[in-house]
Amino acid sequence: MKNIFSTLQIDKITANMRFEINVLLRGWFFRIFAALVLIIFTVLDILFFTNAAKIPRPRAIIGLSAYPAYSITLFLNLFQTAALIFLASDLFNRYKKYNTMEVVFIRSMSNAALVGGRTAGILSLFLLLDILLLTITAVIHFVFGNTNFEIVPWLLYFILITIPSMIFTVGLTFLLIRFVKNQAVVILSLLGYAALIIFYLKDSGYFIYDFPAMFLPLIYSDFTGIAQPDLIIYQRGFYFLIGLALMALTVLFFPRLPQSALLRRSLAVLTLLFFAGGGFLSQNYFSHFRHNQELRAQMISLNRQTEKEANIIIKKCAIDLSHKGDKISAVVPVVFNNPHDAALGNIYFCLNPGLIVSSIKQNGAELNFKQSAHIVKVFLKHRLGPFANDSLIIEYSGVIDEAADYLDIPQEEINKRFNIWFYQIFKKYAFVTKNYLLLSPENMWY
Repeated sequence: MKNIFSTLQIDKITANMRFEINVLLRGWFFRIFAALVLIIFTVLDILFFTNAAKIPRPRAIIGLSAYPAYSITLFLNLFQTAALIFLASDLFNRYKKYNTMEVVFIRSMSNAALVGGRTAGILSLFLLLDILLLTITAVIHFVFGNTNFEIVPWLLYFILITIPSMIFTVGLTFLLIRFVKNQAVVILSLLGYAALIIFYLKDSGYFIYDFPAMFLPLIYSDFTGIAQPDLIIYQRGFYFLIGLALMALTVLFFPRLPQSALLRRSLAVLTLLFFAGGGFLSQNYFSHFRHNQELRAQMISLNRQTEKEANIIIKKCAIDLSHKGDKISAVVPVVFNNPHDAALGNIYFCLNPGLIVSSIKQNGAELNFKQSAHIVKVFLKHRLGPFANDSLIIEYSGVIDEAADYLDIPQEEINKRFNIWFYQIFKKYAFVTKNYLLLSPENMWY
């Protein structure tokens, strides 16, 4: 254990972190930035989240309890991204003197201790500033707000918006300044990249380019939480891990004499693991959207194949529905009629493809059936005569697949971003949570 801590040089990382914090606190840039942020955002808090100013405010601002946390975190993250680019790009300019033999022998420390300590100093100072400002906003909202105070969105937005953006910004800035070696070019390039995302790319590529989370649908509901939490974790986790990988690469290529072969090999392995983890998360992220497109195409194709088939009409239907967590199960007695002048040997039902049929019974006897996506084809034991009535009992269970909804809407329209003011909202068509259930006919749950 002692050898591990010796290799990692925790004491030197801590010393470098304290040194970086002192340098930033003594500099005018951070002090002016922190003062402006605290003053401007506190004034905005009072104007928009209290009745002190007596100004009309849109329902979008006062209607959801998560809005103060969302808006403050979002815009603070945007401004601090620009500040981090300026400060992180100054790393190599201030520490070129460490690339000398005299300094290496007098103040021996690994590249990881030097870069890691400086990184920890920058990030810890900005994180403390974020926590201070979010605390001020939360107190104002709690004391003077018009909506219920919920602690969950404050924590979620800090974790999902602030931390991944900071890690990625610092990591990308470090790596670019290492190879470009021109601070002005790096600053202009990164600010241009951020502007490109905000004004042009926006929701392109299913929000994958949106590292500041300006357009990522993150609005929090008191009833249902954040929509599509798995996708949010994939996208934010991707930037978090890629940011760590870029930091590790910076250490490996830092222009200073390395002292530990073990540490270099460990960093190389970590870099590969971080990149692999980011790739895994991005693969899962895109596979969700590929699944949606493929499923919708399959359903449209099946509709075209079966639209000319003679089928029944439903006369009566009762639903015994059970709801547990994000799953539902149902037992459905259904009475149907053959409206045609020819007998039917097979009949068709439509059901959400996320709901799996487990049993279909007619007069107590099990029937054979085939479920393909949303089409359930039932093979009757006896042909259903012209204009005759009959009944079945269908049992099914599963999770609603929202990709099956609104097949008549073009995919381009489905993919369009939906926002109200600064709210970025996922287009969600079914709400199935532990304590809340909301389904519509479009969900094909019956």
